[in-house]
Amino acid sequence: MSEFETMLKDSVAAGQMKQSEMDDLLAQKAAFDANRVNIEATHKGKYVGYVNGEMIVADGIHQVLAKAKEAHPGKMTYFETVGSALFEEFDLDR
Repeated sequence: MSEFETMLKDSVAAGQMKQSEMDDLLAQKAAFDANRVNIEATHKGKYVGYVNGEMIVADGIHQVLAKAKEAHPGKMTYFETVGSALFEEFDLDR
């Protein structure tokens, strides 16, 4: 079992998430993982999410989440940054 899945199971056990939400999120991660090589080759520096089996690519995480919510309200969104975009967004020297 992955660390991600363990974290989700702990969230379900603590009542922070429903089992159906966990299952949905794991399905979206599986869709991302199935396309990981292509995503990493073509979307460097972008935020890539999966919701309801649909890939969403944007320049920022808020854009991914807004598009996901608009297209598939109530569905879980799995996302990752491709490359180092996540750390470039923050000033780590503070």
